Amino acid sequence: MKNFKSKNWDEVEYEFYWFCGKGEFLQADGDNIMVDEFTVRPIDKGIKGTYTFQALEIDAEIKILSQTRDEGDCVKGMGICEAMLPELFGYYKKNIISSSKRVSKIPGESRVKKMTDIYEKLVTKGLVQYDEKRDVYVYPNPISL
Repeated sequence: MKNFKSKNWDEVEYEFYWFCGKGEFLQADGDNIMVDEFTVRPIDKGIKGTYTFQALEIDAEIKILSQTRDEGDCVKGMGICEAMLPELFGYYKKNIISSSKRVSKIPGESRVKKMTDIYEKLVTKGLVQYDEKRDVYVYPNPISL
């Protein structure tokens, strides 16, 4: 387990921990893919919530195929995506890329509008860059290093 801190929309800091296990990325055709599954939870046991990333190595990069959260108060609007990108990079030592809407390599991968909005905010902060040709967001952004 690894710990990290993240701030919510009101800039209040919270502590979380994450761990990595194996999971399945479910595909409509039933040909599911084994992936690394990162589970993020608040350290304070009184605060409920779970955020999950499913990641797969593709072309020497790590693609986030899925990002989901339950409705627990502590994972909604907490900046977990922003805080976990450096954690994922540290774990893999490779570029981290988002799912694509237009240029998918994995059947069923998608990037919902809400995630696009979050990644756009991270572009504005200089944390990620957008690769228009591949329709993916890339961490780390070389200019932010």
